[in-house]
Amino acid sequence: MLMRPLHKFKPIFFPLILGLITLVLSYLNFQPGTWLSGWDNLMPELNSSLNIQRTLSVAWQQYQGLGLLGGMAHAADLPRQLLIFCLLRVGVTASFIRYLGTFVMLALGPMGIYFLSQVTILRKFDLQTRRLAAFFTGLFYLFNLAAIQNFYTPFEAFTSFYGLFPWLLLANITYLRSPRRRHALFLVLVHLLAAPAFYVQTLFVVYFLCLAFVWLNHLLGSRQHRQALITVTFSLLIILFSNAYWLFPAGYYTLTSARTTTEATQNQVATREVIERNAEYGTLDNVILLKGFWFDYVDLGKNNQFVLMLDPWLKHLANPAVNLVGYGFFAVILGGLFFAFKRKLHDRLVVLGIFLLSLFFLINLNPPTERLFRSLQDIPLLREIFRSVYTKWSVPAAASFALFFGVGVIFLLDLFSSLSYRLTSTLTTFTLSLAFLIFIAPAFAGQLIYEPLRTPIPPNYFELFNFMKTADPSGRIANFPQNTFWGWQFYDWGYRGSGFLWYGIKQPILDRAFDVWSPYSQQYFREVRLALYSQSQEMLERVLEKYSIRYLLVDNSIIIPGSNDQTSLYLPQLKKLIAADPNIKLVKTFGTLELYEHQLQGQPNTFIDTKTVDIPPPSIVNPSRTFYPTFDQPLQNHSQLTQASNCDNFNGDLYTRQVSADQILYQAVNASSCDHFVYKNVPHDRTYQLKIRHRNISGEPFFVCLEDHVTKQCELFTYLPQSSDWSTATLDIPRLNPVDSGFTLHLYTYSIGRVLTQNAWSDISLTEAKAVPEPQINTGAGLALVKRVDHPNTTYYQITVEPEEENTRL
Repeated sequence: MLMRPLHKFKPIFFPLILGLITLVLSYLNFQPGTWLSGWDNLMPELNSSLNIQRTLSVAWQQYQGLGLLGGMAHAADLPRQLLIFCLLRVGVTASFIRYLGTFVMLALGPMGIYFLSQVTILRKFDLQTRRLAAFFTGLFYLFNLAAIQNFYTPFEAFTSFYGLFPWLLLANITYLRSPRRRHALFLVLVHLLAAPAFYVQTLFVVYFLCLAFVWLNHLLGSRQHRQALITVTFSLLIILFSNAYWLFPAGYYTLTSARTTTEATQNQVATREVIERNAEYGTLDNVILLKGFWFDYVDLGKNNQFVLMLDPWLKHLANPAVNLVGYGFFAVILGGLFFAFKRKLHDRLVVLGIFLLSLFFLINLNPPTERLFRSLQDIPLLREIFRSVYTKWSVPAAASFALFFGVGVIFLLDLFSSLSYRLTSTLTTFTLSLAFLIFIAPAFAGQLIYEPLRTPIPPNYFELFNFMKTADPSGRIANFPQNTFWGWQFYDWGYRGSGFLWYGIKQPILDRAFDVWSPYSQQYFREVRLALYSQSQEMLERVLEKYSIRYLLVDNSIIIPGSNDQTSLYLPQLKKLIAADPNIKLVKTFGTLELYEHQLQGQPNTFIDTKTVDIPPPSIVNPSRTFYPTFDQPLQNHSQLTQASNCDNFNGDLYTRQVSADQILYQAVNASSCDHFVYKNVPHDRTYQLKIRHRNISGEPFFVCLEDHVTKQCELFTYLPQSSDWSTATLDIPRLNPVDSGFTLHLYTYSIGRVLTQNAWSDISLTEAKAVPEPQINTGAGLALVKRVDHPNTTYYQITVEPEEENTRL
């Protein structure tokens, strides 16, 4: 009688073990009293109903800066937000929501690969063998470095893709084999649950490329080709239908506004580095271990010093025995690949296709895929989409590795088939389990999730959220400090990342996190920054009025990381400007937060100014040139260095500086060969042009920073144009605070990994800019008065102007 219930327990024994392991990992990496926040994070739980309303607007994101067409698939996060709404209503605390979502995805991934392996590549074996091999498939999917890197700094899109990618393949394969109604519903359900993964739309492209192997395998393996084609077509339609609510708005952005993203300042600077870091980790030894560029990332550590973020794992992997275990796992994978084709296992071509495609992207700019991959990157849109190939392809790679690993376990059992099955399976289970524990040990020491991301959020932020619920919902907020164009901030209480304020506040915030989706947001930053650092109260007032800014929010807890000099935050200078402006008054202080209200000359009505407005004709071109007064005095430059210098604090394989009669040549490999030139007495009360005659021999071109001696800011922060021939780059420097003076020009020849970077310059001059004629602009239609604004929802405006016949709908 006792054996009967035990027999029923067998089908769920291994899933329970996998669940128990993930439960233990979750417990060891959970820190009560903290929020899992920072790096890239989505935190709708700060105001669930508000963020659902925003998501339902689908494309137009009114709360982001000046309002913009969303470049991410915001609507894809709707299923997760609805679940969050329900969890909050049943008593789950908001601080636990991200922990819970992250740990659920950690558990779902191994479960999914366990069931997927049994119905695909392991289907040919007997039940007992299949279950044991499937267990190790799940164990590998959980205990690999790709999983660690996806969860170390968890972002909902990537953790959701990890957790639900195996279920997506399982749902498709199940439907293709048996296109019944319940399997179609299962396919729809899995896609709805997996939709948050496609908040980063590129992951949908990755999923579709992998799914193509499933469809192709079904078409080639079916004897009834017509019926197979119909089934594949229906599965495609089901997928498109299930994702249409976010797919079409995201597609519209790609077709109409993709250039905004590729041309954004942040991406112009960051994309090159991200591509090179992915290439650095595309070598065979890294790909075998599924190591990605995260192992090179630095972050703010203790004592306000930057450290390697994955330092605990780097120390662990420095042990040769640990690496040997990792290479041993790959040997089992290769054995599984061999055995899968020897035994002609089901769906082996699907797994092989995903395996090879993942390897292609992970290897990227390394042999033997370098030439083909580089040709793809010559297309700007593809270059931007697949700039960070590791974050997109590590999950399919881990899944295909895991499936072949499961077959490899059976291959090991087959090699020792002369022994008893029970003895062989017991020894194999013990040995592999011990190997996994050795390989992944830091995860059980609380290093699955990056510790600085587990931090309390001070209560003053929630006080601000509550206060703003009663404030004007159309009052734009300008947040300060504005010391950097990066949409990334560090706080003295521990947070570091892309920001979280807007999840708790209804009012739109002019934060740098949104600049990559809107050129107008970038333009605001340039203007407000110039007003602040030139200490022009008149200019600041014009900027606040131009962009209809109602509130100024100053956060005194924001810091400049890794530095004892906090000058460039310019908070005392900002408060001096605020105090001198009669239109700005302090509303309330929330601890380190100061909220000011700006009295606008014309009160906006639902984000539309009701003052007299200029209505230009449709063909007008809005000029963006800067006009300078006449100066002609050249300024001298002198290099301060007599030998090579390395500005990379963590690497330094090669850095040289060679001076000849006609040029200065810099070389770097896994280092940053740098130089600087001081213009000590150059006054800031005029405009200048910096001209650099240079050439880029290999690698990336010169990176330029023109540092202001007073603000400690880089007035220029950019790569020079890439040209192998001698060319002159001309960079404009605006007029700054007239009482200040002094610049330092920094030149960097930056190399990541094994890339040899070589740059040279032959002439550098800083010259007062000459005047250019101001173009004549026909303003066309003249002036009109806004009479009425109807704004029933975030995506619709009807604006009535005088005269009546010029009514316009937007």
